[in-house]
Amino acid sequence: MKKNLTVEIAKDFLMENGYFVDNLWHIDDVKNVCKCTDEQAQEVLLASLANEYTISEINESIRDTAESMGLEMIEEDDEDED
Repeated sequence: MKKNLTVEIAKDFLMENGYFVDNLWHIDDVKNVCKCTDEQAQEVLLASLANEYTISEINESIRDTAESMGLEMIEEDDEDED
């Protein structure tokens, strides 16, 4: 069920629902580096962006940035209580 949905409308919808959409990756980011199908490009993006190292680095950067902004930090034990 595809509707006429522009990228901006989709991004606005996601942002309104709490998602960060200012840094999105596209299959062209992969296809500018190597010759591959759209499906292979999606696989490269998934493997690159959803691996344990990348996720760990992003989470560490989020904590570091929040702390440098002076935001009250939640201890890891407190996160489990939610």
